[in-house]
Amino acid sequence: MTPPKPRRIRGATLIEMMIYIGLLAVVLGIGVNGLIRVWGAHGTLRRQADAIVLAADTGERWRADIRSATGAIRSETAPGGQLVTIPVGNRVVTWGFSNGLVWRQSAADNKATPLLSGVRSSRMEPEPREGVRAWIWDLELERIPQKARTAPIYTFLAVEGGGS
Repeated sequence: MTPPKPRRIRGATLIEMMIYIGLLAVVLGIGVNGLIRVWGAHGTLRRQADAIVLAADTGERWRADIRSATGAIRSETAPGGQLVTIPVGNRVVTWGFSNGLVWRQSAADNKATPLLSGVRSSRMEPEPREGVRAWIWDLELERIPQKARTAPIYTFLAVEGGGS
């Protein structure tokens, strides 16, 4: 009987190991790139969601002021933007738009409070309706990101002095 041939144990060569390390680096690079893109998209989506919530809250506050009106609402266009004066009881609430900022000023504190920034356009005006005095507010925010296809546009409608 012949003695068994010794088995050769085949090991990995240095070149094979370098190829494996290179492939691992490529796969990890693609994964990290994908993670960075998803993270950036998440941040953009978060900013858009925050802007939508803030615009909706501001619109509801504007509607509440219009519904609370106890007298004739006046609108005037100033050189820097628009002013809307709303009499509410024995005080006056003023809404304004200028330089990309929507603000509200109440006679109670006599201080203008900025409510929305990054506003591209804002237009508050009477809306002709049958039998009621209504107001409409068209609001357009800046696009997030700047190359977005659709603009964030909101329209709020309120009936003057309509109670709650």
